[in-house]
Amino acid sequence: GYPVEDTAKPDEQRIVIMGAVALRSNYQDPGRKTGFLVDDLSNGTAVAVWSDQVEDECDVGTITSLPVADIIWVIDESGSMSGERQDVVNNANNFFSRALASGLDFRMGVTNVCRPGASSCVQGKFCSKVSTSTSDDGGTDRFLLPSEQQVFSSCIKNPPGYEGGSEYGLDNSSEAVKKHLPRATGAPGKIRPEAKIVIILATDEAPQELKGILSYSDYSSTNCQLDSGKQGSVNSALQKYLDLFKGLTDPEAAAIFHVIGGVCNNSCSAEMAHGYRELAQQLSGQIGDVCQKDLGNTLQVIIDSIIGAASPVVLEYVPIASSLAVAMDGVEVKRSRTNGFDYRAENNALAFINVKFDKGSEVVASYKRWARQVVIQ
Repeated sequence: GYPVEDTAKPDEQRIVIMGAVALRSNYQDPGRKTGFLVDDLSNGTAVAVWSDQVEDECDVGTITSLPVADIIWVIDESGSMSGERQDVVNNANNFFSRALASGLDFRMGVTNVCRPGASSCVQGKFCSKVSTSTSDDGGTDRFLLPSEQQVFSSCIKNPPGYEGGSEYGLDNSSEAVKKHLPRATGAPGKIRPEAKIVIILATDEAPQELKGILSYSDYSSTNCQLDSGKQGSVNSALQKYLDLFKGLTDPEAAAIFHVIGGVCNNSCSAEMAHGYRELAQQLSGQIGDVCQKDLGNTLQVIIDSIIGAASPVVLEYVPIASSLAVAMDGVEVKRSRTNGFDYRAENNALAFINVKFDKGSEVVASYKRWARQVVIQ
């Protein structure tokens, strides 16, 4: 928490790397303090330049919206995913359980990556029934509720329709959003008016939509970066998807995009997620390694980002996170990831976990922050 003297010249840059070390089991255990202590030590909120001073702040506000998210899973069920399918199912169930524990008001939609025009495919359609048939149509096109984890697990393992060996993740992602607009209240097949849209795509393949632009060697897991010409072509092809998910084409379609796909030098020969990676980077998403058997840390980061993005309480200033104290309707709320509040640094927001509140509830957040002092020469 000590100020750091900035000795960089105006045309130089300095990088400060912060971190903390803990047992994974302790970090992932929401009943322990380890998780938020590690985050507070490593999120940079305690770092300042030498001239900064500590100031006390007190934010008082009334909650005008509730944390709501409609989460869309786009699942590759191709043969090349056979080695990772059960891992994806296990991790998706882990994600569902984490979402339940977080207190987030969520629904889940599960769709495929099938080819446009294929007889067994309705792009962007959601699954709503338990089935083991690879050609099953998925039943009624609707979101799944928090009470339907068993159906969700089946749909993740066997999404609606059959992809037939061609993975159109970009088109199915965009259709999954467009097909379930306009937003509506109380409609099982429509995105809710107040919901944040979150897309999580799981695949070991690069998007079929880009395979006319890139060669097979471009997808190699050792080909971590594209040359400038091919990257420019990819960026141009992605523009229509970015325009949609940024809300430029339709403000109701604005979405966060996460990908669990092929990363550089992965261990299961997954294709590099060119295209998906760029979307995640530009749409505030995370990039996870599809080859991992345990995606616990990645999933927790995704859950944290969803809760932060959906949070109704964004702080006025960036706090020194470890100094935060919070009250709801005059009652102190303890810092806890099981029953209390937590801080989401990437959104500068408070998340309330198993703490009941309504529109109109008053939140008071007190904290210390670094304040830049004006030095007159």
